[in-house]
Amino acid sequence: YVSSYWRDVDGTIASSTYQPTRISIVAEINKSTNALRRVFRLYKPDGTPNYGHLGALAHHNGNLYISYGTTMHRYSLATAPNPGYIFNPQTFANPKGDQNPLTAVSGISLASYIEGNTSIDSAHVSVDSTGDTILWTSDWDTADIRKLHGFKLNTDGSIAVAINASTSARIQFIL
Repeated sequence: YVSSYWRDVDGTIASSTYQPTRISIVAEINKSTNALRRVFRLYKPDGTPNYGHLGALAHHNGNLYISYGTTMHRYSLATAPNPGYIFNPQTFANPKGDQNPLTAVSGISLASYIEGNTSIDSAHVSVDSTGDTILWTSDWDTADIRKLHGFKLNTDGSIAVAINASTSARIQFIL
């Protein structure tokens, strides 16, 4: 999976009033053939388009976890439409990309848990020594002290927001 957002040459990012058709996307690549399989336009849980920088992207167990600032959105690929077109690798034409909307199942702000990190710039999912599945998030560009935070994933893929040490972990890097 590869994410992308639209930014004009002057730095302006698409919005509901400026280039409203330029919604942030995720492309799905067939790992066996390295060919583009389908492209999704991303929507928030309320159905409004997502515009702007996609800071992090992780895939786990049929879900995509994509950050916007300090909010992590979860998209279920079980609800993803299959393409009703044939992608043309000669021209990269995707005239029906607008027919592949993908709406987030949930969006959760992690701002109060990431200890001063101003955004979520990277994400990765791993299994810890107790068998818990952890979504690791980090912000790498805003401070001399960067923090990597882990959030336990529930069995349905939702994020167990940290209230105590059993549902959250933190590693601090001093560079």
